Amino acid sequence: MAEVGLVRFARLTLEVSQIVLPAQRTKFSKRQFTQPQLLTVLCRMRYED
Repeated sequence: MAEVGLVRFARLTLEVSQIVLPAQRTKFSKRQFTQPQLLTVLCRMRYED
């Protein structure tokens, strides 16, 4: 897969997940990563499989 396609896919999944998900799951979260960031990484891993 081309690098450009992967970057475009990651940006699109991040934008969509930022609209749909809250930034943090609870107020006690460690705030190291946001929920949209984690979903983007998971989608990328599944996309490359």
